[in-house]
Amino acid sequence: MPDAEPPPHRTPDAERPFAREDVFQRVGRMAELQRNSRVLEVGATHPSFAMSLAVQLGCEAVALLASSHEEKGFLQAVKAAGLAGRVSTRKGELPEAGFKNGEFNAVMLPARRHGTLESIVEGTRPLLAKRGRLGLCYPVKVGIKDSGPQLLHWEKALGEKLLLPRDVLGKLMALGFEPEWVETLSDLELDQLYAPWAGQSLDPARQAELELHKAHSGRSGVSFAWVVARRREAGEKPPKSRDRG
Repeated sequence: MPDAEPPPHRTPDAERPFAREDVFQRVGRMAELQRNSRVLEVGATHPSFAMSLAVQLGCEAVALLASSHEEKGFLQAVKAAGLAGRVSTRKGELPEAGFKNGEFNAVMLPARRHGTLESIVEGTRPLLAKRGRLGLCYPVKVGIKDSGPQLLHWEKALGEKLLLPRDVLGKLMALGFEPEWVETLSDLELDQLYAPWAGQSLDPARQAELELHKAHSGRSGVSFAWVVARRREAGEKPPKSRDRG
């Protein structure tokens, strides 16, 4: 059966809050990637971690895409950038995509994903080589503002309580990672993120998300975090303070 056409008025920027060149560059430096390092980007669109890291560092990148429709457009962008020999594509979702354990030096998940943090991390950790880096976008609780309806909306979508950024880092440690970096979007950045959704034809869940953001604009209790963490092995000693790991 052919892939269905994507819904109208898609807004990929709002689906990928940290798909920015400055973030791509910082991830490449932090992950200590180099020529021929293997990178997987899950839910890739353009602009792309996979393409950026292939250009910056000569990495070999795989972009995991949801449909043939998305794959066609992505491959056109890859060809236009002269990266056909460095960036390949595959369709599907983890873990059904069939990658090998330890295949990648970095796995990037810049698209917002539903599901518990534990389920997402446990589905990606085996794909990382030793000392490989995971980059993940995830909703977080911020501040002490009264934003009960927002929290309920996201907790229903994710299937777990929203965590503060520091608690996300703690949970990653418990799941076998050494956290290295976390940043969240400010209220102003959230306003800019949601601006393209105004007046668009959205599905009910996104429409509800937009209305809740508008109701709490300037005092939101929910933001998006970008987290980078290094795969840690059982019994591994903590890195020295001068060594990021």
